[in-house]
Amino acid sequence: MRPAIIRHGLSMAALCAAAVLAGCASGKAEAEAEAARVAAEAAALAARTPPAISLNEGVAQDAAVYLAFARDLATLRGGFESPEAIQAALRKGSAYDPGQISRGMVAYASIIALQSPEFVAGVNQYGVNPAGRQKMIADIVADPRTAAYLPGADVAAGLIMAALDVDIDALTAAANSIENDAYAIQADGRRSWAIAHITDREARLAGAKALAGRPMSPSAEESARLFAAANSGVGRACPASDAASPPIRRS
Repeated sequence: MRPAIIRHGLSMAALCAAAVLAGCASGKAEAEAEAARVAAEAAALAARTPPAISLNEGVAQDAAVYLAFARDLATLRGGFESPEAIQAALRKGSAYDPGQISRGMVAYASIIALQSPEFVAGVNQYGVNPAGRQKMIADIVADPRTAAYLPGADVAAGLIMAALDVDIDALTAAANSIENDAYAIQADGRRSWAIAHITDREARLAGAKALAGRPMSPSAEESARLFAAANSGVGRACPASDAASPPIRRS
């Protein structure tokens, strides 16, 4: 009787062991299947996810030059007390490269546009694969107006205009102040020297032209802030021209 009980016990133990082993095998298979499913979903998501924004540092540097220029000229005001003061203002106003400023304004606008989540999301719809990205680039190069029809472009345009309006208003105030002073100077005590003949007009004109041909060097700190804002999408959502401006350096 006892041997029979022992054999029965061994049989039960064997069955239990087999069940445990079968359960382990089944669990391992399920785990492997789940891991494969997660990996497949991750791969599919990666295929649908556009690459992260990576702005060329040169764009941030161009934008920094524009900001420094706009802030610098916005400080000009009338009320000149001497010919030397007027000459200093003329040098300040002419000491920039128009082409560099034009590029800088476009660069600054592009960074402002990147502060719009709607615009970034809209552009990303076309960047989920290399072919789509290249087609979008080619379309914009062929007709820059294409960018205006991208999803979220209206929001980005609103941010750009809000930022540039600050600069426009500041520069307009500077221009109006100088224009008003030009009329006032004809009627006050400064008239005596204001209407005096300028003996070195050609030299002054040549000097102004020489200054206009010298490129401006961007502020490293401003460039870094703009570069970070462009790549993170935050930091320049509001007009930046009300901040203190680093001085313009010329090469």
